[in-house]
Amino acid sequence: MEQMCAALRDSLGDQVHLILYRGIDGRERMAELGLKVVPAVVIEKMVRIEGICPSRETLWKALREFGLKE
Repeated sequence: MEQMCAALRDSLGDQVHLILYRGIDGRERMAELGLKVVPAVVIEKMVRIEGICPSRETLWKALREFGLKE
C-alpha cells in the first residue's frame, strides 16, 4: 500500500499530501482517528478505507469522492 500511495503522490504532485505513520506516532494517530486496524486511508480527516490494502481503483474512487481528478 505504501508503494501504491507513493506512486500516486509522485504522479499527482501537489494535489495530494501523503503522511505515513509508524510506530508510536502511528499508534497515537490511530487512537486520535478511532482506528482499530491498519492499513487505513484517511482523506480530509475522514477514514475512507480501514483494515484492507485497497486496489488502485478503490483508492482512486476514494480520492475522487473528494474532488481529485486523474
